[in-house]
Amino acid sequence: LKKIMIPLPPIQEQKQMIQTLNKKFTGLRIFEKKIFDLKNEKNKTLDYLDNVYFKILQSAFSGKLLN
Repeated sequence: LKKIMIPLPPIQEQKQMIQTLNKKFTGLRIFEKKIFDLKNEKNKTLDYLDNVYFKILQSAFSGKLLN
């Protein structure tokens, strides 16, 4: 294996490839963070709605809903 020559692009082209990949990965990290934030907001909203639903049922069964 030591004798096998693996062709590589010129250094400048390698640097451009690295820059391109870094930009792509940065975009992916930003997108991943947005997805994480949206999932957290969704979970908070669902928890809030569950709480509201429970309070409405509690009020209805205790006769406070009509007052």
